[in-house]
Amino acid sequence: MDNLTKVSVAKLILATLWVKKSANTDTIRNFKYLKKINNSSTTFRTSLHRLLKTNLIRKGEYGLYKLSRKSGNWALASFIEAEIFDYKARDEKWDGGWRIVIFDIPEEKKKYRTQLKKVLHKIGFKNIQSNVWVYPYAVPEFLKHILLEENIKPHTRFITSDNIQDDSDLRKMFNL
Repeated sequence: MDNLTKVSVAKLILATLWVKKSANTDTIRNFKYLKKINNSSTTFRTSLHRLLKTNLIRKGEYGLYKLSRKSGNWALASFIEAEIFDYKARDEKWDGGWRIVIFDIPEEKKKYRTQLKKVLHKIGFKNIQSNVWVYPYAVPEFLKHILLEENIKPHTRFITSDNIQDDSDLRKMFNL
């Protein structure tokens, strides 16, 4: 069973539209998220109808579905959830570089901070100090989308370095 089956069809539709910006029903159903799970036509149509009814998506010209303004945070959260469940850590060789995420997200944006920590943990980052996370491999593209999201971007830094003084503890942490 694919991990994506843990995500609702409605969220997978929102995630698809987050990536594609606009799409017809065939494109949505055949995008990587919904294509990987077994869902009935009825479930798909019902989910699409509910998203339209709640104004999270709209149907535009040429039968193309688009995200509404109301769907912004819902769509981003759905995209992150779908990507996390779809993500499979690759068996990579270490290139000698370190990927470091540093953040100081204010308390009023706590939900973004909590979500970012969950994403970093799922990818395989290790927390080495308060809000300092490190990872030895190339990061998935979706993490870059998250770090550039308007509620997070002003409070984060993404650093790639090939030199961390005395990184033996980090190497041990990642079995390098």
